[in-house]
Amino acid sequence: MRKMKKVRMVSLLSAVIISSAMLLTSFGRLTVGQPAPLYIYSAKFVCSQNKEPVHPSYYGVVPGVYETDINVQNPRYGTTLTIYKRVVWAPEEPNSSIPVLLGTGVQVLPPLAAFRIDCKEIIASLIAAGIPVMGTVMGFVILITSIPDLNVVAVYTAAYFDPVTGIVGQVMSIEVERVPSTTLAP
Repeated sequence: MRKMKKVRMVSLLSAVIISSAMLLTSFGRLTVGQPAPLYIYSAKFVCSQNKEPVHPSYYGVVPGVYETDINVQNPRYGTTLTIYKRVVWAPEEPNSSIPVLLGTGVQVLPPLAAFRIDCKEIIASLIAAGIPVMGTVMGFVILITSIPDLNVVAVYTAAYFDPVTGIVGQVMSIEVERVPSTTLAP
């Protein structure tokens, strides 16, 4: 009986070591005594249909329609990446928030492939986490992966909104920003 418990314990320990090694190798190099570095990309988002006719409004932006579109591309030829995705809602002070899963929380990105994250996906993730979404929502989309040169570009647009007629006008502003990486600190 003791021998059987010992065999089970060794099997369990082996499974933990193998799965840990697989996780680390999925993030790049596996070096003894030093974990593979991880990189974090934090893209600001603003998603709204701010219909409040006064400025400054409760939401912190002038009346209008605001959209964010975050484009992510794997620049590595021959390397499939695993990217962990989170949304961090930024409520008005003094409240604080915790990260929530974005979609499935994990994106596998083949070599040279791309995907995008838009307000529709961000808002759906916040609602699924029980966060009340009204008016304007702001925060960050967090991407974590094993390479420092992931192509992450955020596109922000703003359109005029007439609070009297309810008509959305032409796009008044478009901003394109490259999102840099930071080494993920423990």
